[in-house]
Amino acid sequence: VGSIGPFINELKAFYKRFTAGKSTPLELVLIGSALLYFIIPVDVIPDYLFPIGYIDDAIAVQLATKSLVKTSNS
Repeated sequence: VGSIGPFINELKAFYKRFTAGKSTPLELVLIGSALLYFIIPVDVIPDYLFPIGYIDDAIAVQLATKSLVKTSNS
């Protein structure tokens, strides 16, 4: 995937936020789930089918981001 682009930047931000542990338990679950989905190679579309295999990972990160925005606005 490389280490550039908005997708990777979002993952880096998630990792920093998760390791800091200063979020609510719900936020930590959402962030941790997105990170786990990204690193586990067996998912909806296998990651070895590059670059198509990362589409579902990007969707998972996007869904987690939208959920985090909703929880912070509540």
